[in-house]
Amino acid sequence: MNIRHYLPSAQFAFLLAALVVSGALVGAAEYMASPHSYVAALGGSDAGPAAYDQNWQEAFASSTAFQEAASLQETASRLSQAAQTGNLTDSIGRSLLINAAAAQGQGVSGNELTQSQLVANALSQVKDASSAEPDAYSVADTTTVPDSAGALHTYGNALAAAAAKHPQATYAGTMTPVAVAVDTNDGTGLSKLSAVAQAYKELARDVIAVPVPSSLASSQVAIANNYARMASACGGLQAVLTDPARGLLALQEYSSLYNSTQTLYIKIAETFKSNGILFGGDELGSLWAKFVSG
Repeated sequence: MNIRHYLPSAQFAFLLAALVVSGALVGAAEYMASPHSYVAALGGSDAGPAAYDQNWQEAFASSTAFQEAASLQETASRLSQAAQTGNLTDSIGRSLLINAAAAQGQGVSGNELTQSQLVANALSQVKDASSAEPDAYSVADTTTVPDSAGALHTYGNALAAAAAKHPQATYAGTMTPVAVAVDTNDGTGLSKLSAVAQAYKELARDVIAVPVPSSLASSQVAIANNYARMASACGGLQAVLTDPARGLLALQEYSSLYNSTQTLYIKIAETFKSNGILFGGDELGSLWAKFVSG
């Protein structure tokens, strides 16, 4: 792997130089803070410890070394922010290199706590990138009907019909282009995920529009929101080769949403079973049988 790809060009080189100088300034500051330098800095030894402390702090705060160190730290902070890009993988790589260089410049790169902090900083970028999206739908968006055997039977067929209208919005339809791209290192087929994302958006709208028995309203809302988020995850999956970190986050998100949706379908199927709702072989609702055991 060419690590040069992850460096922010001249800015990174400048930062490294700044860190070397900054490290020397830190050493100078420690020297000035040591007891033997109090006398030299204050010109005598007659003053008490309190005077030493106050005068030393005032002298150092106004010193050129302190001012230069503060300026360098501010520059380093700006460069770290500038290293962030729209590509999550690049941003994490650059961030790790900058922070590692900073730690090395301060002589603490081998410190376990420092290394843990480097990892924590990288993971914080991952967490920020994977922040949960707001819900697309709420119970207020549903049309609820009173619970009854007839309502449950009608709902079972209608919900199955909504899913059947969008054959692209499936696990296989989503994961096949991703698997092929990863196996062949060819992202040509990933463009299919745009249509898959649109199918999930439409499926979410169709699901939330199905009149639902009041006892199942919360489950229906959760399913619709899951499908809406799956649509968003498809965008991240398209970047699985160009931005692997973002692609991995999208894969984790999609898999979690898929499993959550399956659990919700099992809950609905169990509701049909416990209420004695049966679907004939020619009804779309007969698909619910695969979600229950026995």
